[in-house]
Amino acid sequence: PITGTTPGVIVGDATARERGANSNRPDGEGSIDFTITLSAPSAQPVTVRVSTNSGTATEGVDFIAVENLDVVFPAGTVSRTVTVPTIDDPGDEPDESFTLDVDNATNATIADGQGLGTIIDDDAPAGATRNIRAVSVATQAGQNVVVQLVMDSLGNESSASFSVNFNPALLTNPVVSLGSGVPAGTNIGTNLTQAAQGRIGILVDSTNTYTTGTQQIATIRFTVPANAQIGLTPVTFGGVPTAQSVSSPQGALLTTTYQGGNVQIGSTAAGVGVSGRVVTPDGRGVRNATVTLRATDGVTRTAATSSFGVYVFENVESGQSYIVGVSSKRYRFAARIVQVTDSLSDVDFIGME
Repeated sequence: PITGTTPGVIVGDATARERGANSNRPDGEGSIDFTITLSAPSAQPVTVRVSTNSGTATEGVDFIAVENLDVVFPAGTVSRTVTVPTIDDPGDEPDESFTLDVDNATNATIADGQGLGTIIDDDAPAGATRNIRAVSVATQAGQNVVVQLVMDSLGNESSASFSVNFNPALLTNPVVSLGSGVPAGTNIGTNLTQAAQGRIGILVDSTNTYTTGTQQIATIRFTVPANAQIGLTPVTFGGVPTAQSVSSPQGALLTTTYQGGNVQIGSTAAGVGVSGRVVTPDGRGVRNATVTLRATDGVTRTAATSSFGVYVFENVESGQSYIVGVSSKRYRFAARIVQVTDSLSDVDFIGME
């Protein structure tokens, strides 16, 4: 209810991607929305004058300035939104922030007159490459198994097409589903005409762009026959029946590499995988970190992280404990002890300053 109490003005904090969520604009610009509220509805119109001020984000470089903007609350209204356009500057950089400040208010007091706007950088690290990968997985004969297809995205892709090759005697009845990391409004199409020969075509299409990083674009569920032979069977990429292609919303073809994986059927002394991500405290992948996998007998293997902080050890002997450690130039990481009885894909590390 409207009372005679003078309301207080509160400016909320806001966060947005540099290019905006699922931006499909050629210039890649997005926006960040600040919500301004009144602590109570007013019987009189309220006018709040606001302006932006640079912080680590700079006016004209990272966002378009708002100067002396009058935000009017009609009587009884308690919420208004101020939209500040952001500018997509190229290159990987830390997240940046600026403020939206209340200069003065009419018919209201200023309770919290500053909102912090954080622009989340969504540019890929320098030297990053775009990959589409089949994630290795283990299963048993007579069971279903789901193979994940992921893309190491650079943030400018909207559609991808490719074919997946497999042994139809060991991996049967393929069912393709849309992945969990695709942009809003994505559609998937499949070509199963050559499934009996071990080839299926997949098209994942959207008018929006992917978020930078490793994104699941599709999954394939297979049935493994009860009499399937124990061992590794590869899942690879090809161009028949569907050609390989990755493109931007504007139709530009984007260079992409394709990396196959394996399905481990049954247990063997080797054949399982150990993988994960190495990230900064704010969740960004650490490139070229050295990951070590040391067995109880002292035998040590090493792997380097990718542009997105991903590392993979293949053909790890199961039934043992391992010490997994990470070293990098900037961050410290606590070692982990893992018991490997099957493939592990989430042995992740978060850096400490």
